[in-house]
Amino acid sequence: MRRPSLVTLGVTALAVVASTVTPLASAPAPASAAVTTPVLSVSSTHEAGYPRGRQHAGVGSSASISAATLTGGVTMTGTESKAGAGDSVTVSVQPPQGQRLAIGRYSIDSRVQDATRARVEMSVGSLSEGFVGDVEVLDLAADATGKLTRFDIVFRNGTESPAYAYFGQLRLGQAGDTGAVLSATTVQYPGTPIGSVPTSATETIFNTSTAPLSVGTAAVTTGSTTDFRISDDTCSNTTLAAGARCTFKIGFVPTKAGPRQGIVTVRVGATTKQISLAGSAPLGTTGITYKGDDYVSGGTTHSFPDGSFTTVLGSNASDGYSFVPLRPYGLDTGADTTRVDVVRYGGGPLAIGTFDTSEDTGPAPDSTAKYGLAVRGSGRGCGSYTGKLTVSAFDVDSAGVLTSARMSWTLRCTFSDGTMTGSLNWRNRADKAAPRAVTSLGVAAAASGTRTATWRASTSTDNRETFVRLVPGTVKGATPTSGLPVTVTSTTSARLPALITGKRYTLVAWSVDTAGNLGPRVALPVTG
Repeated sequence: MRRPSLVTLGVTALAVVASTVTPLASAPAPASAAVTTPVLSVSSTHEAGYPRGRQHAGVGSSASISAATLTGGVTMTGTESKAGAGDSVTVSVQPPQGQRLAIGRYSIDSRVQDATRARVEMSVGSLSEGFVGDVEVLDLAADATGKLTRFDIVFRNGTESPAYAYFGQLRLGQAGDTGAVLSATTVQYPGTPIGSVPTSATETIFNTSTAPLSVGTAAVTTGSTTDFRISDDTCSNTTLAAGARCTFKIGFVPTKAGPRQGIVTVRVGATTKQISLAGSAPLGTTGITYKGDDYVSGGTTHSFPDGSFTTVLGSNASDGYSFVPLRPYGLDTGADTTRVDVVRYGGGPLAIGTFDTSEDTGPAPDSTAKYGLAVRGSGRGCGSYTGKLTVSAFDVDSAGVLTSARMSWTLRCTFSDGTMTGSLNWRNRADKAAPRAVTSLGVAAAASGTRTATWRASTSTDNRETFVRLVPGTVKGATPTSGLPVTVTSTTSARLPALITGKRYTLVAWSVDTAGNLGPRVALPVTG
């Protein structure tokens, strides 16, 4: 079954990701290097049988650059999939009109025609893809003409769900991209619920040298080792011939709500390679259940719990809210035909209470209902609905984006007998309060030249850990996936990774409570 894209569903692109439970001071820092090798990696959670579902990797001649300037951005094409079969992928990252590409994070929504926002254009074979997600420029350098001489760009299309997602990395001129080259050195996963099938990045090791290289064991050696799994490994404990490649998958299976992270290491030849991993599990409880003797239910109970599925949110307060349960890799088995649409006529968030409902497209003639509700599933739907909706919880943030909801209903098709009862949870939880912030964030330098970040942990009684990142440039737009991992720990210090001399960074820390809530962001400028 061909499934709609995230853009068709209108899924919003907001995510907070990345964490672990042990120090990550061994994570590599980007560095200036006289390396000109382009590298591309794209992982997909579309159906494996379609071009969109193929995994792509390219190094050197198999990762061509058609544009790389400060004003025009970066356009790169991978000429073949990781399986070695056709269907090239092209990713183009463009700065806001009239601006230069810069280090930092950009929120992307190709549905919005706004020249003040960065854009990403993506195609797989002849198929053009909408892009709703984010891009982070980790490293960037240009010559006097504005031509890029070095870049490291990480992207995710579909930040909120592991279904229909693309995520990957574009690189040029990065240290370590000689000899044995990794297709990805940083992986930022789409949001994945606890209990989901693994959301997997396919990692490729290319031997670009003229001699064979021995490959050690690929393993998650730092961070939350239970949240990331190595599988389908053709690399570990082998010898990679000159010009050859091998692959393994890194699956994300979160065990706790909120941010998660880790590092994969693998020794190739005389060098230990590292891959930084970051992802998150949605907070609270999410799921849809409906049943009844009505036409849509068909006398069957339909249940879509989080983990087995991920319920994505579309639309907004003006147009109404849509909830659709999905699974990655084409594993929906009909779930993608289920959809709950609820709207407050005239716009705005739903109020708490019990309300008469009419059609989701507007009230039926002679109806006095102020709300619309429709439930469709298993290829069935009604042209006209009537019912009652009980909203027990409905919270939005300062931008009007839904953060949690709980509702239930009774519903009838006006043209047939039978009644449906149902319920919906969207990230519903008792604890919605952020923990108190980390304090006294600082950096101490040792005589050896190493630097150590120090802080005081949150004083909240439910504080779980402190999460620390080192972000290139300023803190603007930084989230717990940004930049380089430093640590997530219950202690109060961690050694910083190596920094590029003279380069500006920002040390950023968050407190994380037992429910996965993030505390206020605390930042400190640092110069390499």
